[in-house]
Amino acid sequence: MKYSLKILNIIFIFLIILSISCKKKTPKEPIEDTPTPVWSTSPASKHIEAGIQLQEKGELEEALKKYQKALKIDPNIAQTYHLIGNIYYALQNPQEALWSYQQALILNPNIAEVHYDLGNLYFDLGEYSIAIEHYKQGLILDASFTEMYYNLALALEHNE
Repeated sequence: MKYSLKILNIIFIFLIILSISCKKKTPKEPIEDTPTPVWSTSPASKHIEAGIQLQEKGELEEALKKYQKALKIDPNIAQTYHLIGNIYYALQNPQEALWSYQQALILNPNIAEVHYDLGNLYFDLGEYSIAIEHYKQGLILDASFTEMYYNLALALEHNE
């Protein structure tokens, strides 16, 4: 019985992914612009932008310093904590990554990417049921996040 429920969950997720990926845009639909970052009007924005550039170059320690400067200026930007969490995750420091992601969710629980990254962290820690909850919450916030469906299916498969 448990096995067949798991199969049904995986099939359901697959069908959702398939329906999203098969959706064709018509010429009448507007092309969405990249949204303006939340921090763009904050005095901390120059540090966040510099941190992002450093992070893209792989200079994680320097990026972390920029994000920490940004937090000193404006500690209320959830995305800064998210970016810090991503660095700690990349540096294989799961406790600091977890704390940073949780801070981001305290400030704004409606960021699908934070739920996705928390799901990935919990998955890596073998905490599949918690990962599943974060993937589900992320999909409620952004149903078009196809990678999250895949990771949810993997977590469901591992969560026996």
